[in-house]
Amino acid sequence: MSVPGLWGIVAPVFGLPFIAAGAYGSVGRFVHRRWQRRQIAYVLTSERILTVYRNRLVCRFYHTLRYLEKRENGDGSGTILFDKRPVDWHDFHFAFFNELIQEREYEYAAIDDVDAVWALIEAQRRRWMKPSAK
Repeated sequence: MSVPGLWGIVAPVFGLPFIAAGAYGSVGRFVHRRWQRRQIAYVLTSERILTVYRNRLVCRFYHTLRYLEKRENGDGSGTILFDKRPVDWHDFHFAFFNELIQEREYEYAAIDDVDAVWALIEAQRRRWMKPSAK
């Protein structure tokens, strides 16, 4: 019986990070994203859109929204995107990772009845966008 040399120990350990990266890329990212979404709380008030994630509050006023988009799935669920964060060209190589981190601040994701939430946001937005008559 022979005892494995140093290469017999190092080679399997060296491959573990590649296996872990492949597992995350194929399945783990979906599980991780679902776990993240369960930690997010969405709140609509009469003046603001609020997102609470890990004790961080992100607030947007209806009258300051420059961008609003609804992405609906066939089953009526969907996502509402608002005020996309511009990507800086000098930081472009990190854009993918930045989107993974900050994307959730700019969307209401996995909404069961996206039309109902969209209607609430649009109603409040129209209310705040009206020019005041004096």
